[in-house]
Amino acid sequence: MNRCRLACLLVLALNVCGNVHAGENPAGRTLTGKVGDALEVALPVIALGSSILIRDTEGAQQFLYGLGTTLAVSHGLKALISKERPDGRDEKSFPSSHTAIAMHTAAFVHERYGLKWGVPAYVAAAYVGHSRVHDERHDEQDVVAGAILGIVAARIFTSRLEGVEVVPASEQGVVGLSFRYRF
Repeated sequence: MNRCRLACLLVLALNVCGNVHAGENPAGRTLTGKVGDALEVALPVIALGSSILIRDTEGAQQFLYGLGTTLAVSHGLKALISKERPDGRDEKSFPSSHTAIAMHTAAFVHERYGLKWGVPAYVAAAYVGHSRVHDERHDEQDVVAGAILGIVAARIFTSRLEGVEVVPASEQGVVGLSFRYRF
């Protein structure tokens, strides 16, 4: 698990560094863009944190392999394909890494823990993609390519967690998660 934690910290550090640089657009950010940026970080943190919390080490490793692949391929494509962003700030528009990360996370949650958790994650990931177009960081082509990249990486690396069902729970005003094991 030590390697898994180290990889998690590395991925998060690289992602935060990328977001700090991404925020330097002189055109400014809208609230939609800021929420999209926050979700792009929150989604993987919640997914990975939840996997670690329920001691799903295999799931955490699968998530990190997929996320690492998503980041490597998206940044590799940005270096190879010189496409100007709609706001004109640089030529690293294709594909949208924000959308790739968010969609990878949503697809991981869906594949590993089921559609019940996947649907809200997909909605949040779609919002991230929308925010990138809204703030003219990307066009629709960039966002669709990022989404496909993230989903494919998750599907390659993620297997269904058998025997466990994670469901929302509420009792006497306390909201949380319930874990049901099927044998």
